[in-house]
Amino acid sequence: MPPVKYTGMFLVALLNLLFSAGCDKNPSYKIEVDAVHNPDIQGLGSYKIVASSAMISEKDLRYKEAEKYVKTALSGKGFYEAEDVESADMIVDIDYGISEPRIETKTISEPIVVNFGSGWKKITVMVNDGFGGQFPTTRTVYDPPQRETVGYNKRRIPIKTYTKHLVIKARARKSKDEKKAPELAWTVWVTSNDENGDLREYLPVMAAAAIRYVGTSTRETEEIKLKGRDEVVEFVKAGM
Repeated sequence: MPPVKYTGMFLVALLNLLFSAGCDKNPSYKIEVDAVHNPDIQGLGSYKIVASSAMISEKDLRYKEAEKYVKTALSGKGFYEAEDVESADMIVDIDYGISEPRIETKTISEPIVVNFGSGWKKITVMVNDGFGGQFPTTRTVYDPPQRETVGYNKRRIPIKTYTKHLVIKARARKSKDEKKAPELAWTVWVTSNDENGDLREYLPVMAAAAIRYVGTSTRETEEIKLKGRDEVVEFVKAGM
């Protein structure tokens, strides 16, 4: 038989299949959220988004991506984008980023597995004689070992962790008192700390986590868990 020849397209498809098989298509995310709002400021509906950090360029592709997610998140609370700053009810600042990796320790549990009951043994089986009858015969068979978990060993290992953050801050464009600076309307701080260093993957998830907290206050940091295919995450990823 001649050797099988694989085309380049076949190899690419095979590699993609192997890669996707090893990836979690619906990963879980642990997110922490803090929020505060000013109850004296009401009736704000329209907004314009700006970058709050001088380190972030509004022309940057990552910024445009984050801006898209935040706009979709705000639409989920009934806010809409104004044509320009002068016609907006509020100015929304967004800031995002990821920390340098930190070395932390993680406790893992490793199962203690023992094997038992293996070896060769003789068994008696009935064999058809070809004339409608049977006769007993002895055979030697191998009895594979049985595996059983009898406990767990715990040990600590070093891991790299990254803190990802998304901050959405809104202030009224105009102050009731013209002598004072515009007041802060609300702020939502979203963070996630784990071993994943892909900020781009987390931006839509953090924006999705922020939706329910826009215009509200939390008494303390709240922890929520989302999955990549949760409806609210898919909503943010789809965009407006």
